Amino acid sequence: MSAPDLIVRERGFVVEFVNWIFTDMLKYVLFTPFELFKNPAMIGILLKMSGVSMAVVTVLTMIEGLKRTLSLSYTPMSQIAVRFPIAIVVSAIVPFIFYYTAIGVNELVSYMGLITGGAMEGNDVFVNHLTGLSNSIFMSVLTFFFLIALGFYLFKILLYHAYRWFGLMFNMLVTPFVMVSYIFKPFESILSMWTKDNIQKFFVQVAHSFMLGLIAIILYSPNMLPTHSAWQGMEYGIVKIMLAIGGLHMMLNPPGWVRGMMDSGANSLAPLKTIGRLARFAILKR
Repeated sequence: MSAPDLIVRERGFVVEFVNWIFTDMLKYVLFTPFELFKNPAMIGILLKMSGVSMAVVTVLTMIEGLKRTLSLSYTPMSQIAVRFPIAIVVSAIVPFIFYYTAIGVNELVSYMGLITGGAMEGNDVFVNHLTGLSNSIFMSVLTFFFLIALGFYLFKILLYHAYRWFGLMFNMLVTPFVMVSYIFKPFESILSMWTKDNIQKFFVQVAHSFMLGLIAIILYSPNMLPTHSAWQGMEYGIVKIMLAIGGLHMMLNPPGWVRGMMDSGANSLAPLKTIGRLARFAILKR
């Protein structure tokens, strides 16, 4: 096979590979499978966890009573009496909380897709830019290495979201124990950490969806780059693939100010608290 024929075939593979990423694979990044949270198997496991947690409450209550007898720091019985019913209710409804939260976030991501999805119709533009690559083995090899990088980042992102899915499922199943920790003073901070972790895992889905929308616009939008194939000696097909790789790298290594919102750190609830205070102020002003 001649070098020009090899280059043409390689370009076709590039187009098919990138289209496969953006039409078939990225749904595993954009959406959370909400059926994970409300199915008989998960609810059965959650019920067993709840039964064990009741035994833990009994043991910890006895320990708190002993600590009171010994004049040690203890959890007041009034706190246990108030928080115990709350813990039971939250443990009972947590599958629905996760289920409908996942549905709501998926709907938000779908709406974001409607905003950027029109760019996907510009597939001809991406094909034309790749077709405009110089007829050289060097550019063909360079494009091949860019494809390897693109596949590498895609694999890492899929692994990250596999971890995110499992983390959400795990957090739901251990809710009874988290709520037990909420009842007793020595462990009540665990609920805050659990809540922040869940918020972070859902926020990452939205943030990654927004970044992927930008990458889709870069690759497919007819107005993103001029229609001619080269500018200042740079081939637009290569420029677009480099921008796509940069976007995927940024998804895994976001800027500090974005990472601050995505981390489950001590201040990860601060934006939500600020929004809540503003909403409360607006309601009271009425």
